Amino acid sequence: MPVLFWVAFIFALPVGVVQVMTNQQSGFNVMMEYVIEYLMPGHPIVNVAFKAYGYITNVQALQFIHGASMPRV
Repeated sequence: MPVLFWVAFIFALPVGVVQVMTNQQSGFNVMMEYVIEYLMPGHPIVNVAFKAYGYITNVQALQFIHGASMPRV
């Protein structure tokens, strides 16, 4: 599943910018569902696994970036 990590890596910046500007996290799991359904149509187990791992990877990346960010002055 190397595609999963690249997709999560690519979407981490736009989702992070939206989260920083609005203080709300967007529905990234829906985007992950569209991507995997386009790549592998008709495989529901793969769809659910890809969506879950992609969402978890993105949320953890955003929490890590939030925790590592510098405080405002």
